[in-house]
Amino acid sequence: MNVHFLGIRHHGPGSAKSVRAALKVLQPDAILLESPFDAEELLAYAGNPNLKPPVAMLVYDPKDFNRAAYYPFAEFSPEWQAIQYGVKKQVPLRFFDLPAANGLVFDQNKPGDTHGLFMADRQEVLQHDPIGEIARLAGYTDGERWWDVTFEQEESELAIFQAVAEVMEALRFEFPAQDSHTLVREAYMRERIRQAGKEGFQQVAVVCGAWHVPALQSWESIPASKDKALLRGLAKTKIRTTWVPWTHERLSTHTGYRAGVIAPAWYALLFSNRKNAVTRWMSQAARLLRAKDMDASAALVIDAVLLAENLAALRGRKAPGLDELREAAWSTICEGDVEKLALIEEKLIVGEAWGKVPSEIPQVPLQRDLESCIQSARLTKEYRMTEAVDKDLDLRKDSNRLASQLLHRLNILQIPWGRLKKGSQFKTGSFSEHWKLKWLPDYSIRIIEAGMWGNTVAEAASTWLIRQANESTNLGQLTGWLDETLKADLEEPLGVLATRIQAQAALVHDILLLIDALGPLVEISRYGDIRQTTTASVVQLIHELAPRICIGLPATAMSISDELATEIFRRLLEMNRLIGLMNHPAFANQFADALRSLSENDQVHPLLQGTASRLLFDKGRHGAADSIQFHLSPGQAPAHAAQWVEGFLHGSGLLLLHYPPLWEALDNWVDALSMEQFVDLLPILRRTFSRFSKAERSKMLELARSGQLQEKTEGGIDEERAGKMEELIIRLIGKN
Repeated sequence: MNVHFLGIRHHGPGSAKSVRAALKVLQPDAILLESPFDAEELLAYAGNPNLKPPVAMLVYDPKDFNRAAYYPFAEFSPEWQAIQYGVKKQVPLRFFDLPAANGLVFDQNKPGDTHGLFMADRQEVLQHDPIGEIARLAGYTDGERWWDVTFEQEESELAIFQAVAEVMEALRFEFPAQDSHTLVREAYMRERIRQAGKEGFQQVAVVCGAWHVPALQSWESIPASKDKALLRGLAKTKIRTTWVPWTHERLSTHTGYRAGVIAPAWYALLFSNRKNAVTRWMSQAARLLRAKDMDASAALVIDAVLLAENLAALRGRKAPGLDELREAAWSTICEGDVEKLALIEEKLIVGEAWGKVPSEIPQVPLQRDLESCIQSARLTKEYRMTEAVDKDLDLRKDSNRLASQLLHRLNILQIPWGRLKKGSQFKTGSFSEHWKLKWLPDYSIRIIEAGMWGNTVAEAASTWLIRQANESTNLGQLTGWLDETLKADLEEPLGVLATRIQAQAALVHDILLLIDALGPLVEISRYGDIRQTTTASVVQLIHELAPRICIGLPATAMSISDELATEIFRRLLEMNRLIGLMNHPAFANQFADALRSLSENDQVHPLLQGTASRLLFDKGRHGAADSIQFHLSPGQAPAHAAQWVEGFLHGSGLLLLHYPPLWEALDNWVDALSMEQFVDLLPILRRTFSRFSKAERSKMLELARSGQLQEKTEGGIDEERAGKMEELIIRLIGKN
């Protein structure tokens, strides 16, 4: 049996062309490919015209979805070209790498089973880059660029594989130590080569990573018994396989894929039209910039091509590579603009290609239902986009409401295709949602994992929620899930969640946690009808929580630290917002009573006293004059007064402008402070005034300059004192 070893670089366009040319010359009667042996069943779909790369084989353990691996293929992958040759010529194709059933649980093998052949410290080898070493000797900064220039720039003859084997043999001689996983894989590959001979094949082409070639060429000299001993007793699990779509972005090395390449889009261009690749790339770069309303003339394209070719010639390279492309584009088409170059790199070096998998390939039922839901929600275009897109949904429209429900259901299942953009701190309900959508190929394994909960997206999300609700004791988490349940239009989990929230709320005595839990419930009751959901059970929960919060608020705010007061301050404002949304007279009266207790109790933190007084004043339930005079009187500690002012003036400076008693009291209080006291309180005062709008601060400054605050004396305005006052006010509130 004649065995021809075609050592390649995974996803190398030059390797792909060389493999295709070599197979035409060799006319093999069998082709062995470096992929897991137990994924070989997927080759049955390789000839389907609707299976369009980039695609990936997904191999996973159905009992543990953390055990999964992707094996991507691009159009320019040598393995893909070998597969297409075999399909077209009806040449038997075989996967001959270590089965994934062993590979996914390889770390479970006992160290005692190594027979002394494996290194104790695998990490040392993994961190060492022998190809990088030879690249540095050749004057390159990394192994990728060295390989690109040496083997990928021109279509190679069959003899190039012999040269590759010699280079790898020299490298492996210098770095003989290998990790256990590599040694086991190579032992299995040799066994599969021997099996090909037993099956009667005479001309066998082996397509594998170049690093493995020296170890596989010795398949005859190494005793089979030695390889079998190495493979005996390996840990094993059950696996399943399928094809999934992939992208150029996920194929690139910056995503963390270990066998990725740095420039998938550029490699695709090299593979499809190597002769005119540089010209086409520069033309595409100019077209891309023009589409973004940026200048990029044909003359600049010509200059860029000439510069790239001249740079390559000066550096002794056969053709421009990525370095030359970047530098030439940056100097000419981009005119030195780094942002333009970043756009070109994203679109034309990494690329946006997205593969396609035909529907007839076996899928889990959940995947089929998801694709049906995507069509119903009219999100097919966004599903196929390789970059993040913004999507505004009007919930009054049926298709948009379906899209919202689908996105919320997927988020429940930990498949975050869409991320809901948050509104302002004090958000209000509306008929719209704003999403940022980006589908990642990695979600394919999450879909399979979610399939254990149900065969449809709705069923899986409902089952997951019920399971989690029954196990959770976190009140905030439960109310958050209830919010998501209603937004996702899932009826079955509603009763379970409502019961769990009611039970946990009865056990919680922390008023702040109850306010956090109340927020989502009020939002649901107020705006749930926009999504046409039922909220009766939610209203019942609100009627239980709101009175408890109002009763417990005053005690929570007594004798506390500044840090805790700040937390309660935020919750107090949130509670005020929720009371307004509920529009329930009884709750409004109960909350007003709580605010009155807060404002009048000397044991309550002054920040919260001031806040409560302001809220009561806004509601017309409290006269501010007496409180202002009391808290800003000389008898109060300056720090107490400053914190009360911060709470009373939160949110807006209009009250200070249009309520003269407050302005006069504050002016007198500041005037009475000693310089030492003023300096100590300045951070609090600056924080208070910094929250006002620019227009409000400008108006305050004008008011101060006009002399309306100036103390009236028999001699009229004291100009010297007025100047000092102006300096003080500017220091307090800042200039425009």
